[in-house]
Amino acid sequence: MDTSIADQTTPEDDETPSVTDRAKRLFTRHRKSIISGAALVIAAGAYAILAKGQEDAADETEDPAASPEPIASDQKRRSPDRHEVVSHQRRTRDGYITVRSYERGNSAA
Repeated sequence: MDTSIADQTTPEDDETPSVTDRAKRLFTRHRKSIISGAALVIAAGAYAILAKGQEDAADETEDPAASPEPIASDQKRRSPDRHEVVSHQRRTRDGYITVRSYERGNSAA
């Protein structure tokens, strides 16, 4: 007797198909959805990696001295050095108004 022929069964003979057969059938039925979903996941991952890289680069180039520390409640704010503000136009609801130049700072009167 040949046992190899008796042991070989086809999916039609079994009540439940194998996992690989079910996976193949699922993929062939939903090929477009699976491919588009995988592409979406890959694109989102690439975007996250690129955004993280740009964020790290921005952190490295940022000058820590340029960003002022928050002022504590017991600490008084220092007045800026004396300087002149040039004349400019300011936009309001009624239109533009001209603001003349003026001085501001430590001992501006």
